[in-house]
Amino acid sequence: MNTKKKGVSIIVFLSVLVMFVLSGEQQAEWKDEREYKNESGITHIIPANVEGSNLKIKLEFIGHLGEIEGEDENYLFYKPCDIAGDSEGNLYVLDAGNHRVQKFDNKGKYLLTFGRSGQGPGEFQWPLSIDINKDGNIYVADWRNCRLEVFSSHGEYLRSIKLMTPVHRIRLLSSGEIAIMNPRVGRENSSYEESKDGSKPFLPLIKIIDKSGKVTRKFGEGIIFKTFPFVNGGNRLIFTKDDGDNIYLTLLFQNRIEKFTSEGKLVYQTSRPVPDEMHHRTANKPNVYVLISQGIDVDSQGRIWVITVTRRPNKKEIPPAGLELTETDRYRLDVIDSKGTFLKSFPLTHFCDDLRIIDDKIYILDQSRTMRFYIYKISLNAN
Repeated sequence: MNTKKKGVSIIVFLSVLVMFVLSGEQQAEWKDEREYKNESGITHIIPANVEGSNLKIKLEFIGHLGEIEGEDENYLFYKPCDIAGDSEGNLYVLDAGNHRVQKFDNKGKYLLTFGRSGQGPGEFQWPLSIDINKDGNIYVADWRNCRLEVFSSHGEYLRSIKLMTPVHRIRLLSSGEIAIMNPRVGRENSSYEESKDGSKPFLPLIKIIDKSGKVTRKFGEGIIFKTFPFVNGGNRLIFTKDDGDNIYLTLLFQNRIEKFTSEGKLVYQTSRPVPDEMHHRTANKPNVYVLISQGIDVDSQGRIWVITVTRRPNKKEIPPAGLELTETDRYRLDVIDSKGTFLKSFPLTHFCDDLRIIDDKIYILDQSRTMRFYIYKISLNAN
């Protein structure tokens, strides 16, 4: 076991003394209204003061999954990357830095561990993503070993799917296929593919593979940046899926959110209000990355939840010194309805690297500082 791991344990706060509500009543200013059309569909950019923006969604902070320090190593994570839930309410934390998966019940009780560092069957080298299929089998993207590994709900190793390149994120479709981010996106030696008619370079963002790892289709279109460093990193993304296998993605360095059918048809492209300073290029520093998005998922009502970065980091927040901080006002949680309309924002008080919605709860990951998941419950405010 990795002795350098810092924390994360499961402590769920049910006391009203540690419960608070994020009202989300404040709306970010929207400066313009635009609509774009492209070959695949329509891009929607909607002002904030639309019908539905006063929807009374409430978020309750109910605790966290993880502990910074403690005696029980089962609750200590090191660089966790993802979390998934099964049909029985159990949680599976992908503890990447410790090369393992930790299983807990719906009350936060530790159940079992599977996986360890290595290259053999059932072993990991920096696993980065986890998901569960309709049969309860667990798929893990084993990044450095360039494969997907499949386990039973009891942690029994079942099989591996060999891949040509490392995969950062997976989401399982009801068809048995697997959605992955195009491994070429963000790589320093990335190259563009030709479009279907051979007329122009093309960088697909999402690929769908079958159970053998063969690519069956690819879709989403990256921008062909010509200025370093955007050539490779400007199209980095995070994606998710809903219960109908629709695919949603957000670009880390672009104010761009897209919904596709599982067959790759663009349903819509949308955006949300962001400060001018967060645009990925500025007049004074045209080649500077400006991080805008840090996570995306969809709830059972089809609402999209996106972590939005509201400002650039100050000197105290920049690593390595900034890793000592645990609180910040740099992030907010934006809600967009099923049609792509921006609804409202919830301010957050901690660092955010990703999110996952499981049932009616949102798990927001702070990967490098507290190494825990902050847990929020979604509900409708009756007031």
